[in-house]
Amino acid sequence: MSDPLRSSATISDVEWVRAIAELREPMRNWGYYGVMVWDLAERLNIHPNRVRSKARRAAKRGLSDGCTCGCRGDFKLLPAGEALLASTSSEGRDS
Repeated sequence: MSDPLRSSATISDVEWVRAIAELREPMRNWGYYGVMVWDLAERLNIHPNRVRSKARRAAKRGLSDGCTCGCRGDFKLLPAGEALLASTSSEGRDS
């Protein structure tokens, strides 16, 4: 169940890109790489509308791409998001 009071601003960029990266892996078995808004909402414990809000801000910073109109989203990491993911993995940070 999502936390209706959790703001999308409380989701760090690292948490955002990790969630997309972790959720996209199982989808690759079917040749599909986009992550749906509802999967991110469940993973991040946040309302789907707030996932879309975070997605809009992440897209402006070039971290991820996807549709924020209210559909399923199909979120993907962009090169900047992949770089952030790689830098946090290599540094071993948890934040």
